[in-house]
Amino acid sequence: MVYDRELKGPAQLKKNGPFAEKLTKEQAEYVKQTLTESLIAQVSRPNPERVP
Repeated sequence: MVYDRELKGPAQLKKNGPFAEKLTKEQAEYVKQTLTESLIAQVSRPNPERVP
C-alpha cells in the first residue's frame, strides 16, 4: 500500500480513482515514483497567483 498522509489512508492516483492498496512491491515503488515526480513538477512550476 502507498500511504497518503493527507487522506490518512491508501493513496489515490486519480481523483475518485482506485486506492493504491494490495500492491506488489514493484507496483508500490512505481506508484511512489509517479507521485514523487508529480509533486516535484507541481512545486517547480511558477505560481502566477503569487504576488512578489
